[in-house]
Amino acid sequence: MEETEQVLIPLEAYTGGGGGTGEDVDPDADHAHPYTIPADAAEFTIGERTYTVIRSYEELKAALSGQEGEDGTRVPQQVHLILADTLNGGGETLDAGSLLVGAGSVLEGNGYTLFGYTGVNVFAFENGEEILFRNFYLGCEEKPIVGFASGGGDVGLIAGFNESITRWENCHVYADLTVTGGGNVAAWIAAPKGTHTFIGCSTYGRILSSNNSAPWGGYVMDGETSMTFENCTNYAEVQGSAYAGGFIAHVNQQVGAEKLTFLNCTNYGELSGGTVGGIAGKVDMNIAYRD
Repeated sequence: MEETEQVLIPLEAYTGGGGGTGEDVDPDADHAHPYTIPADAAEFTIGERTYTVIRSYEELKAALSGQEGEDGTRVPQQVHLILADTLNGGGETLDAGSLLVGAGSVLEGNGYTLFGYTGVNVFAFENGEEILFRNFYLGCEEKPIVGFASGGGDVGLIAGFNESITRWENCHVYADLTVTGGGNVAAWIAAPKGTHTFIGCSTYGRILSSNNSAPWGGYVMDGETSMTFENCTNYAEVQGSAYAGGFIAHVNQQVGAEKLTFLNCTNYGELSGGTVGGIAGKVDMNIAYRD
């Protein structure tokens, strides 16, 4: 099979929205798709890596269902996936941990959108080798990913507590997240630990909570955490009764100054709460900023 060069979609290509709330929604109408995948292809090769082609929501769920372990629980598996179409969940509600992503996995979104489902903490990431998401869209303007929770805890549209190694390139989230009863809340990862890198990513919509609220991290609490943001933008409205930030709500003093880096990042979202900040709502230590 002919090898294809890896391509990143320019951020300006992500300007299209959704439209409607049913089968007529086409969130990818204005999105660029860098890889043309033959209609009958089950696999697609980029460089030295071969991907399984995903054309439907059901195929993605099956690919991220893991394998049954000895104790009967599902165990994440390493997968390399590339999207070849828009994935519409049709209004399904997903439980926490429904989508299991094994260490070393790669999801090449190819400019397509996963939307049409509701739920929080839907993704579970295995510790180990870096997990990579690229050119991926979660939700759209008129049909964001909806999540609601009460009673506190760590609540994210993507993940709650996450201590894996992840890298996100040109990934974009439309959120409609409401959480009552305290806790740490974020559209991406509510309580990040481990190492997380975001390149050319953005958040849209709204994130509302009665405690710590932010697009990327509700509470960065641990000295083992490292987060890097480069060319990232927040457009989402953020409300947090305790702390609200354009990127992170609360940074604990245990996190070293060298562990959080922001390069050419901007917040345009409206922020409200007890203590607010364009980058972080409350910072107990120094952060490295550039540009």
